[in-house]
Amino acid sequence: MVYGLDGNGKKYPKPIIQIEEWEQIETFPLLPYIYFTPASSDVGGTKQTLLLPSQAGLFKEDSLSSSTLDIYRDMLNIIGSRAKERSSAFEITGFTNGTAEDDVPELPLQRAKNIASYMTSIWGISPTKLNINAGKLPKTPTNPGTIDGQQENARAEISSKDAELLRPVKKRTITRTMNPPILAIQPSIQAGTAIQSWDIRIADGNEVVQTFNGKGSIPDSVFTWTISPSNQMESIPLSVTVNALDTFGIHHSWNENIQTERVTLRNKQERKINDTLIERFALILFDFDKSSLSPANQSIANAIKQSIQANSKITITGYTDRTGDSTYNHSLSEARCKQVSQFLGLIPGTFSIIPMGGKDIPFENNSPQGRAYSRTVIIEVKTPLKERK
Repeated sequence: MVYGLDGNGKKYPKPIIQIEEWEQIETFPLLPYIYFTPASSDVGGTKQTLLLPSQAGLFKEDSLSSSTLDIYRDMLNIIGSRAKERSSAFEITGFTNGTAEDDVPELPLQRAKNIASYMTSIWGISPTKLNINAGKLPKTPTNPGTIDGQQENARAEISSKDAELLRPVKKRTITRTMNPPILAIQPSIQAGTAIQSWDIRIADGNEVVQTFNGKGSIPDSVFTWTISPSNQMESIPLSVTVNALDTFGIHHSWNENIQTERVTLRNKQERKINDTLIERFALILFDFDKSSLSPANQSIANAIKQSIQANSKITITGYTDRTGDSTYNHSLSEARCKQVSQFLGLIPGTFSIIPMGGKDIPFENNSPQGRAYSRTVIIEVKTPLKERK
């Protein structure tokens, strides 16, 4: 037996899976922090991708993947390529982690100098455009009494009065939605020959997209798959096959096809179907344990205002990192959502907020950059497009 499930657990017998393409504009903010290993000023030991001069000439921001942490790894190259085309200056400030690193006076300055050296030698940035500074703890430190805080404070920061140098990376992509979003498989268990091994395969055309398998009898349970089809967009069925090998070495097989209806952007244009533009904006650099918007976030929020139309549907989702208890993190993420809604001037009833706290952390939290990016609010703006003529 195969059926569909929605997010609330509602069943859809004999479903037709609707797979629809949407145009999406996603904004990836830059995190202008470079984190160093303890007592080190080696840029090669950071998570930044370092290029050779010949590679820098081939670097294209438009070719970056739509991945926040991948984009972070090219943060120095993004800033370097932008600075090469502009006359504005920027500042590089090195810091220590507030513990034993404070006993190495030259360490924070050397961190800033090494980043400046990369900018001049690889990207050809004039030294006159670089202001190098150093301090001990950052102005907005993470708790230096914790290991996480020490990792995050051992950094250098890049800042500039020219907002263009640090503006978010914007990517235009195509996203897909599935309705219903989950496929459930409940094999029928019949008494008889004992089973030696079994597997369940879900195929989309020639590509197997999900498998379940085991030894002995097939469990009397429901197998669920969050639908993630192949990239092909022809309306061919999904194929669900259950295979079993009994203890006599005889193979048994059962198959069911699940119909799909796939709608591409091109289909919509040809059929003049009204469409929706989805824009996703992420705000980062909420200071540790704070909900106020930094100047960088205010700049992003002002840009978001330009995308909001009278018929836009807005969802604001707030997150925290792993630090702290769940109740406190829920309140903190809610406060961040409310700060954003107030800054955007949204009217109550025209938007929804989802305070996730730390229960669904958006990025891995074993790295300082992953934790920093998790202190975020994501704003999704869905705007119906005008009917195509």
